[in-house]
Amino acid sequence: VIDDMIALIILSQLGALAGDVTVAAIVVPIVSALAFLVIGGYAAVFILPPFLDKYFYTRFKKENSGAAGLALMFLILLAMMPATYYAKSSFLMGAFLSGLVFCRNHDVHVRFVSQFKRLLQWLMRIFFAASIGFQVPIKDFGDGKVIGYGLLFTLALTGKLAVGFMVPNFNNCEQFKGLHMRDCLVTGFSMAAEGEFAFVIAVFAADNGLISPDLYASIVLAVLISTILPPFALRFTISHYNKLSGKIVKKAEHLERRRSMSMDGMAAFSPEEQERLLRENIEANKIVFLCIQIQCASKWGLIPKIISSITSLKLEVIDNRSWHPRGVDSTLMTEIFVQDDYFLEEDELEKGTFVEDRIAAVNDKMVQAIRQPGATVKVTRWYPGVL
Repeated sequence: VIDDMIALIILSQLGALAGDVTVAAIVVPIVSALAFLVIGGYAAVFILPPFLDKYFYTRFKKENSGAAGLALMFLILLAMMPATYYAKSSFLMGAFLSGLVFCRNHDVHVRFVSQFKRLLQWLMRIFFAASIGFQVPIKDFGDGKVIGYGLLFTLALTGKLAVGFMVPNFNNCEQFKGLHMRDCLVTGFSMAAEGEFAFVIAVFAADNGLISPDLYASIVLAVLISTILPPFALRFTISHYNKLSGKIVKKAEHLERRRSMSMDGMAAFSPEEQERLLRENIEANKIVFLCIQIQCASKWGLIPKIISSITSLKLEVIDNRSWHPRGVDSTLMTEIFVQDDYFLEEDELEKGTFVEDRIAAVNDKMVQAIRQPGATVKVTRWYPGVL
């Protein structure tokens, strides 16, 4: 969202440069955009939502609150777009702030998706095909100068990739290793694939004569590269770590096989091998694998809360998946497979903690993290290779 806001400020600044260049023409759009972004953004997030909850939505029935909020959002949109435009900011800033007021209202979100999802899909296709797709200068891509500048501009991708390494470590592993490195790379490549506003800015600058045709072609080439390559890198990253998860599951299956081994037949091994096998079996019997299944409503910040609770319990995530039904149903299904080394601590063994007690503790922690009356949490023993 932040990079889109910066793009909106740049867009308003380009609008000032397209006319007579004066100090006021340059300063006013920046001040106006920042004022709308800071003051308007604060009001949209912290002031207007509680006000609407108290004085607006209470006037309607629960089943009609989403429609009422959606109608109010369009009224605010019709007021904010000309307000931001005549204030020398971008009218897109007005659209953003109008939606920001209702971004945390679930009823409005459901109504918006149910009414406009398919319409928006077609409008987006028409918009990018007609306004941008026809303006891609394919013939200019054969120019060496255009290619050189395009590759140079592509280096800006490294900035978005670096954003991924700011992702907090929610996993029970070292920073920038294992699952944390996966999260960093997935976030970085996902951010790098965002380039819609860059197209809009480039087209605006070219139409107003602010940049040359060759420079425009180089920018479009860089945007196309940043739009095409990162999704492949993202897919490779996800595939790579899925294979690593498969190896971890195989290791877990091996531990379960060792757990099921009896001590019979160990007399054929040497004393050193017997000691090693005994140590491995003891370790196998102390390591427990759990399956955490959660069914609840999809809410803001839900997944980070679940991950934070798993981290506090010192559980190592082996595999996880989340899914929800098609449509506007907000029910979220989450299944997490973890390795629990809790019983490797001798002090805890001396306390007489049983596996059932540990499962109950994990279950209670998940319920506290979700805090939803209708949520269902089920924690069971998982036997890799068996269940």
